[in-house]
Amino acid sequence: MTLLWIALLPAAVTAAWARYRQVVASNACSPSPEPTLTQSYPSIPWGSHRHQEGVRWLHEIFERSAAQFPNLTALSVPETGESLTYAELNQLATQLASVIRDSVCEADQIVAVRLPQNSATVVALHLAILKAGATQCFIDPDAPDELFLRVLSDARPTLLISEALPAGYTGDFLSPDVLLRQAESGSSRACSAPWLDEPQTRLASLFYTSGTTGQPKGVECPHAGYVNLAQSYATFYHFVPGSDASSLTSSLGYDGSISEMYSAWVAGCEVVMLTKSALRSGPDLLPVLRDAQVTALFCPPVLLSTLTAHPERDLPYPICRYIVPAGEAFPASLIEPWSRARRQIINTYGPTEVSTDTSRQLLRPNEPVTIGSPFPGVSYTIVDPDTLKPLPHGEEGELCIGGVQLARGYRNLPEVTNERFIAHPALGQMYRSGDRCHVDPITLRVHFHGRIDAQLKVRGYRVEAQPIESLLQDQFTDIETAVLDCQNDELVALLRAPALWSDDTPTANIQPLNHALVGEAQQLISARFPPYAVPSRFFVVNQFELVPASGKINRRALPSVAEIAGLEALEGAVTPTVTDDNCASLSAEVLALCRAELGPTLDWHNDFIDWGAHSIAIARLTQ
Repeated sequence: MTLLWIALLPAAVTAAWARYRQVVASNACSPSPEPTLTQSYPSIPWGSHRHQEGVRWLHEIFERSAAQFPNLTALSVPETGESLTYAELNQLATQLASVIRDSVCEADQIVAVRLPQNSATVVALHLAILKAGATQCFIDPDAPDELFLRVLSDARPTLLISEALPAGYTGDFLSPDVLLRQAESGSSRACSAPWLDEPQTRLASLFYTSGTTGQPKGVECPHAGYVNLAQSYATFYHFVPGSDASSLTSSLGYDGSISEMYSAWVAGCEVVMLTKSALRSGPDLLPVLRDAQVTALFCPPVLLSTLTAHPERDLPYPICRYIVPAGEAFPASLIEPWSRARRQIINTYGPTEVSTDTSRQLLRPNEPVTIGSPFPGVSYTIVDPDTLKPLPHGEEGELCIGGVQLARGYRNLPEVTNERFIAHPALGQMYRSGDRCHVDPITLRVHFHGRIDAQLKVRGYRVEAQPIESLLQDQFTDIETAVLDCQNDELVALLRAPALWSDDTPTANIQPLNHALVGEAQQLISARFPPYAVPSRFFVVNQFELVPASGKINRRALPSVAEIAGLEALEGAVTPTVTDDNCASLSAEVLALCRAELGPTLDWHNDFIDWGAHSIAIARLTQ
């Protein structure tokens, strides 16, 4: 019998392997007939956090944990030393709500806040606004006054809480000092808000996206979407009440703050507020994270580059055992070092228009970076951008998102709302993300390939290219065509301008523009748009590649600024003066590193900033 098994085993293994490959090949060649991705809710919808069962409102999630874990820490601010338990933060929020409630008399009224995010009071205001039955709208105090006034004009808040009364504002106003004095003598009993009737329709937040159309778009998000988001955290993260803590790194005016706070609060855990000065401190942030025992670090990937090259040593497990990148694509080069010592990188995806996160994926070394599969209650469908016909798995198209996390739309912009939030005849209500994606037919994970439209994402900011391109074409007669592009995390302007083209490089299709027009254009753009929307460099293009069917510029085949050659011949190479062989070798190495990051023709005489040395590029160079 033993000899028989020895004889049959190789044949059995070979047959099994052949069958496996046949099944895999057939799956890959025959995409799923169902184009929509979704998944059912788990049998225990809130995981081990059963005190959240039946919750309907976003702030109710915090209140449930406050009732269950009153003496556990809910919020701390390491920079100021503040630390509030769930009971203390709940009481402060309730007292603030009793004051805010005097200005709120109906559903979906906006309470706007413009305060520095450096104290527990700001987070308490978030809870207080929701407790009062109002809709929160936080505005970054560092935002330009012009943008602040535009937001106020569009949001029309029933109450503004700010350190200064802006000119022209006629609504109710409270300074933080007056608000806190009134709250001290206010009621500590919960407010009554009878208009809070349906979580799917009543608004929790109004977030203004970082578009550059001149009028920022306010996204109106109901409570139900955020409750679904918090439920996904409850079943994914293994948080233990009183033991785990998540970081609050985002401004409360950014929708990512909801994820950062409620991922902890749903489980009775702590939120650790990291101020802007702390986030800019680089390696000095390490002891803060260790002392606060942050176990889930939410941050843009560039922050990791500035912290340490040895996270397993400087942030020993379980400190920062979850890394949750946000705002921009996660570089594959960071996966290996930040996956050491059992640390997990959780890549998340989701626009503001669908209540922040809608999918997540654990990233592992030597595996593709994907955005995962949608949460329960959320659906993903890849469609043809022109016909909206659903595409089978494996084909690339526009990602449309449906389900409970859909926003109501854009405030005071019905036409834009109808363009982006569509009623599909077969799939129902969906949001057109404008993101180019495909679904892997085997793993059912979604791969992200960038933007379909002209909206660019530059270091976490959305830049709508069309109004800036139109401005350049309208204001400068030499510019026939202007196209903005994001290359190497740098916003550049590509111009078709025959009068500015130099015949010194007859075989080239692109050359840098060294002309007074560059400064004039940057000044014009900066006067109308935020700083991140100003191209750092300008280039002249001889010919753009066109799409044959439409004759439009093929934005997928734009010239690469990294391929420019011959700058040394045009301007003359400059080398630093050195007197020591070691210094010469070091200088050559430094120049080589900078060229690898910023462009192969960078030379000593070039302006480092003009060549795109933004914060992300500098952070990568430090590695």
